[in-house]
Amino acid sequence: MLRLLPLYLILSLSACQTKVNRQPNQVSNSFDDKKISLLKWAAKNRILFQIDEKSFHDVASSKMDASCETMAQPAWSELVTSSIETLQKKSEFKNSIHIVEIKPGAAPLATINQDLDGLTYLTLEYAKSIKPVVIYDPREIPCDNKSTNWLGQTRTDTTFRYPNVQDITNAIGKIKKTGTPERWNFRTQFLDYLASNMTVFRLTSDVSFEKSFEGEPLLVHFLNKQADQIQSSGSKTLNYWLAEINHRSHSGSYLNLFSLQSDKNLSYGIATLDNSQGVAMPFMSYKIEAGQFLLTNMTQLEKCLGDLTNRYRRSLASIGSDLSTAPQSFLYPGFSCR
Repeated sequence: MLRLLPLYLILSLSACQTKVNRQPNQVSNSFDDKKISLLKWAAKNRILFQIDEKSFHDVASSKMDASCETMAQPAWSELVTSSIETLQKKSEFKNSIHIVEIKPGAAPLATINQDLDGLTYLTLEYAKSIKPVVIYDPREIPCDNKSTNWLGQTRTDTTFRYPNVQDITNAIGKIKKTGTPERWNFRTQFLDYLASNMTVFRLTSDVSFEKSFEGEPLLVHFLNKQADQIQSSGSKTLNYWLAEINHRSHSGSYLNLFSLQSDKNLSYGIATLDNSQGVAMPFMSYKIEAGQFLLTNMTQLEKCLGDLTNRYRRSLASIGSDLSTAPQSFLYPGFSCR
């Protein structure tokens, strides 16, 4: 689906944001099988996603004030799933696109770019619209509180316009050359594992272009290494946290994210963003020393997330929690280890 549901349907399906306070052992897996299938298809075909950080703050919503607001899908997750659906249906395009780039723009737009190494980017820009609406009917109030005090007041609706299927098809039709460069020759087991947990690997331009002094691409090095680790040792604690983020976070209820970051301190854990409607992103990091990659590993991440689990239980049990459990700011301000 390339368009959001009309806002009146969103209002009928959603209620006010409320703070949740469940214990970790009460988490349930609410992953969407259709989305998992789409992400697995993208992983198999080595299609990665480069998402502008500004997009994490763009979420469709209808709001009276901080106490009365309904939120719908984030713009970035809408475009991840809809772009895969389009590419999957147009099977002749599946080997033509390497990176889907998502970012805000002045108008809906789909363009194709190719770098010197032969990677092909499908860039999707979406447009944001903010519209004031005067409330005359209690059914138009975007929360459970249908008080007549809201009548005559203004509701603010935030919606998005996206490139449609034809826009994407026309853009891809302009590709001049196809093929996969050597720096995209990586194993896909780790991407498939993330897809099984409804999680997108967030690519950045640094990770995409970084190479060792010997010319080995960082992305190939990292994904191949994680493919070995995920097959040999698994990741029970990361599994738990991906399910917990999906279960509790507003943003994570649509799609999860995982990232690799440049960090001279080689930290790892879960990163969060303020005003992002619950983006909580497990991450690992790398640095280059003497021309070689130094990476954190899954064993370290598992231990760190185990420590987070213990702290999380204590925080939920205490009056003054230092980790947010609210869907719109889940785990803020984050947790990291070194």
